[in-house]
Amino acid sequence: MISIDSQPFSIVTDVGFVCLLKAMESRRSLPSRKYFTEMVIPSIHRGIEGEVWKEIAGVKWYLSFTTDIWSTSVSNDSLLSLTAHWLNNNFERKSAVLNAQTLHEENTGEYICSQYKDVLTH
Repeated sequence: MISIDSQPFSIVTDVGFVCLLKAMESRRSLPSRKYFTEMVIPSIHRGIEGEVWKEIAGVKWYLSFTTDIWSTSVSNDSLLSLTAHWLNNNFERKSAVLNAQTLHEENTGEYICSQYKDVLTH
């Protein structure tokens, strides 16, 4: 539910969700929000990251990169992303977000430049 329905990690502590799970299986205890944020999500991230880098390492031709800044009306923060694009051995278009980070300050050219350098080095 967290990843498929874009639910927050806190759903595991919501009263309705806890009651639903107890009704379905009263003998099991529900993992905590901390368990998901510190164990499950990082483990999934490492697995996907490894697969992406393995595929990128096998690229025989060229990689291209794009960046974008995403913003929303509900938050003052923006998100800066770096995406790689390539063709695999079957000439299928592939892409992956290599890095994304929150921009906490006003999006001036100087600030964006400094954050862009940070995205490229991490």
